[in-house]
Amino acid sequence: MGFLENNLIPNIHGMVFTINTENEIDRAKVKQILSELPEIDKVEFNSAVYPNEITVSTKKVLAIGEFQKALIPHRFHALRKTLTGL
Repeated sequence: MGFLENNLIPNIHGMVFTINTENEIDRAKVKQILSELPEIDKVEFNSAVYPNEITVSTKKVLAIGEFQKALIPHRFHALRKTLTGL
């Protein structure tokens, strides 16, 4: 995979992931976990679809693996849905 596939790049759209959140408590916990990463700018959830989606925007380049490793110890798994978030 290339640079774009392996990293979250700062842009206006963010990158969309599917995530295994079940309720607002889970989504608040994910938001808290991700807010601890200095590269994360904005986190938005779309719970109207299944599986739930999360759109993540960054201030700096962040490896997708680092983003996923922050969630795994808390039993959350984020899988990239699209490359551009459109």
